Amino acid sequence: MMTRRIVCAAALLMAAGVPARAQSPVYLALPAPVSCLSSCDAQLLRVDADGPAVTDVWTLPASGAEGGLFRRNIQVEYVTPDGGLVVWLEPRRIGPNLAQSTLGLLDLARSAGQVGPLSPSAYALVGHPRRPEIYFTGATGPLALGPAGTRALAVPPACASTSPQPLVVSADGRRVLFSCTPSATSGDAFVVDTDSGALIGSRAISGVAPVLSVDGADLYTVENGLLRRYGAGGGAVLAETALPLTVDARPELIRSVQVDPRSGHVFAFGLGVHVFEATTLQLVRSVVGFWADLPGGVLTSWTFDPILPRAYVTASASTTTGTPSHAYWTIDTAQLSTVWSYQIVGPLAAGPGRFVIAPRPAAPVSLSASTVGSTVTLAWAHGTSNATVLRHVLEVGSAPGLNDIIAGLDVGLQTSFAASGVPPGRYHVRVRAGNSTGLSAPSNEVVVQVP
Repeated sequence: MMTRRIVCAAALLMAAGVPARAQSPVYLALPAPVSCLSSCDAQLLRVDADGPAVTDVWTLPASGAEGGLFRRNIQVEYVTPDGGLVVWLEPRRIGPNLAQSTLGLLDLARSAGQVGPLSPSAYALVGHPRRPEIYFTGATGPLALGPAGTRALAVPPACASTSPQPLVVSADGRRVLFSCTPSATSGDAFVVDTDSGALIGSRAISGVAPVLSVDGADLYTVENGLLRRYGAGGGAVLAETALPLTVDARPELIRSVQVDPRSGHVFAFGLGVHVFEATTLQLVRSVVGFWADLPGGVLTSWTFDPILPRAYVTASASTTTGTPSHAYWTIDTAQLSTVWSYQIVGPLAAGPGRFVIAPRPAAPVSLSASTVGSTVTLAWAHGTSNATVLRHVLEVGSAPGLNDIIAGLDVGLQTSFAASGVPPGRYHVRVRAGNSTGLSAPSNEVVVQVP
């Protein structure tokens, strides 16, 4: 069982400057330090990444005599769409020749955790962005695990004798991409429909681990120095483009690609960060030598914010004297500029971890009001967001932007509200959507005049 405590790690990620507040918090697991050999605790942090500040820390007690060795690899993997559960994965050794992954869950409402072992081959998982479901590999092949239980997903015959690893789910949640090999750099990659579990298609890969487009219809990878777009079902190359050169005019060595869920742009990461249009692969913007101001910097993870033009980045680095360090950034993805950055130097965990965002709903849209006598009727629509909406909250003020009349009236899931017997006056009304993570930004404001 986890215990919750605020520790000195709360000083992590503090930096000068306080930009606009984040729409949603992010979570980060800090593995046990490399110096620890047994009975070592990891930590799970909730971070206001635009603050920047650590707001909560949970201790993840070591499990087993070799907990320190394997807790160097613990990672936050997923936050459910309602923001209620944080999921992490911990590799554990259960015998001289067999390792097993333990799935950890943090219930944010109760600040309590529970764990349960996954299949011995489940070293990775990815989560569905729109429903609480995760994808991993079991003894019988790819599996989906959700509230209704476990269900099998299709696998091509060529992968039947391997343990396919999940790589990514498309931003709209329609399709999930698996690799036949844990390295994801050779062999076959295949795409599965997340609703039916049916196989969409597969193709051989020989380069950077592929990713899916926002709608899961296309697959992107880097092969032989070219960024390529394929149909998810395989077949001919739909588009390709040469990658930018480095600062010394050498071909850029791309280590990974990702797709921005907001814009659909393809991001390629090497010594620089390069952004391409999704269909034509035309270069949109590029920063060569992106990590040049961080000696020895190597990108570890890049997590997109689904609402704001932001990304939360971790990296392994070294100081000018060669001392290992970890680095953390918030990046403006529209400008490829740094919002804030922070670097810590020892005692260090084996890696800097990876940020995973907790989804908060987008602001409701199209709020309107009608008045008949002293009865006021309001109506609105959901904003575009993957986050699950659990409630709506009304705010009413005597002037624009104020909530001095009603600070927050919870009206549930409904997208309309009527009140009778409203006293005469002029009212400024807004509505927010909410879930376990918190409330959205306000909707448009309407002025209600009751005669």
